Amino acid sequence: MNNVVSSTGTMSYTFPATADLVLANYDGVTQLYEATNSVSLVDGFDSGDNSNITIAINPAANNGSTLVQVSNPLPGISAAALTYLAYNYYDDYSFPGSSTPEMGDYSKPQAGTDLYPDLITGVSKQTAGLLTGTKVGILGTNQWLSSTNYYDTKGRVIQTIGDNANNGRDIKTVLYSFNGKILSTYYHHTNPRSGTVADTRILTTNYYDPAGRLTEIRKKLNDLSEKTIAIMTYDELGQLKSKSLGKSGTGVPLETLNYNYNIQGWLKGINADFVNTQNNTDNWFGQELSYDYGFTKNQYNGNISGAKWKSKSDGVQSIRL
Repeated sequence: MNNVVSSTGTMSYTFPATADLVLANYDGVTQLYEATNSVSLVDGFDSGDNSNITIAINPAANNGSTLVQVSNPLPGISAAALTYLAYNYYDDYSFPGSSTPEMGDYSKPQAGTDLYPDLITGVSKQTAGLLTGTKVGILGTNQWLSSTNYYDTKGRVIQTIGDNANNGRDIKTVLYSFNGKILSTYYHHTNPRSGTVADTRILTTNYYDPAGRLTEIRKKLNDLSEKTIAIMTYDELGQLKSKSLGKSGTGVPLETLNYNYNIQGWLKGINADFVNTQNNTDNWFGQELSYDYGFTKNQYNGNISGAKWKSKSDGVQSIRL
């Protein structure tokens, strides 16, 4: 290793196109479906009326190429012997596989009760020094997944558009409050191989109290009725006091997690009464953490000396740390 000489050079790579393409539905937008080996249409594939699409097998097809500058590569190993695993791109969107912004999703995230959302009106061009995209190879295949990041004028990611392993796309759009809290996300997943559920959309809305603490999470699947996923309450010190999961309207939640702390603010237990009360079936899970009591070797520096936990289907379990 004392004889290693630092060197610089360039390395290029051409990204192969999809080898075997499977189509079960038409997205209404794509005009060219192309693969290097085969294209399979699942029974029931329908391009709709008056559609103009081309399906072709092109052995020479590719998804562009990239050229990167390298400094001090591994000595004695040629570039041809290296396996490319991932690429990161910065500053602009000129890299191969870059996706254009999905402007139709800008208005999908909802502000909830927040009075000052930073509404999405466009993407920022001030991307110098920011990660604008990635390409990641799937091991054992020639398939590469591209991802493109778009930012607002405050340097926050407002939309990520990425490929998925089914030759579809995953689009995530984020709405922030003026001080940076995530108010809502809109996730849009497409799967051209599915003839039943080819398009899935999930809207998540977060609600906060005046102190900026998350109090409620709601989700909506495929624009259906909204469901409350979690409701959080806090004590006078701002510590999480309870979390209700799966509450529907005014009904009883599927589970409620009650938190308690010691005077130092260390978590003592979650549903501790459920753990310590025999034949109690009010909860699905509970645990109790011990610091300076309850186990053979006590800890006085904040470390946990032991833990007990219990589920509705099992008895009390414990472990000494």
